[in-house]
Amino acid sequence: MEPVVEMRFQTNEVSIKNNYLPDGNYTVNPTFNRKTGFVDKDTAFTELSVEIINTKEHPFPVDIRVSITGFFKNICIPPQQEEEFLKLSAVQILFPYLRSIISTVTTSSMYPPIILPIIDVNTLFPEDQNKK
Repeated sequence: MEPVVEMRFQTNEVSIKNNYLPDGNYTVNPTFNRKTGFVDKDTAFTELSVEIINTKEHPFPVDIRVSITGFFKNICIPPQQEEEFLKLSAVQILFPYLRSIISTVTTSSMYPPIILPIIDVNTLFPEDQNKK
């Protein structure tokens, strides 16, 4: 696979809301979403977002939403590999930035830092496993 000629990233949303729950031990239960596509014939994008939301099943002291988009211009790969690049490789590129934003926002907001674990992004979206 040949390299991408140009990349740029954009933060779409960063939000944090206090749910005023009592101190305690809580489990982080993130939900990830991904959108891919083309802005024009030369520029593809992958949007990666995460939500950590307080629910009855998974109580959590804060609601956090973060969304970032990577734009990839002049992808020099065969058309049959574009989808794999946008759904896997681009997510591998974006995920560390998403992790960093969450830990920075929680720490800067005077909450204990939330540090998402390093994960194999191949397992992040189970629907991709069925296509292999």
